[in-house]
Amino acid sequence: MRYIYFGNFQALRPEVVIWRLRMLGEILEGRRVAINERVKLKLGTEQQASVLKKLLRKLTILVSVTAKDHKLAVEQAISKRPLNYKVEVFSIEDIDSKLRNLESSITKGKP
Repeated sequence: MRYIYFGNFQALRPEVVIWRLRMLGEILEGRRVAINERVKLKLGTEQQASVLKKLLRKLTILVSVTAKDHKLAVEQAISKRPLNYKVEVFSIEDIDSKLRNLESSITKGKP
């Protein structure tokens, strides 16, 4: 099981994207550290806690930003102070390039 959060931050400046990612990281960490307490309070079961812990261990945060320089700024900030979760950043150019490659490979495969 894998969980992916997709953040479409194309309309935001890099420093706002970074702030939002940090807030998301703090919220997720707060949820993660409260799992055992919730089980003790009978707000969840051990089985639910186990699934949630596994889900959070495999969480990937995908971030879409406008330009390559925004991507670089976000990646540098995250590398200096990493989140506890995997973060992948894509620019519109990256997405466009991947789609063009996909389209090309599809059309090449046609008879």
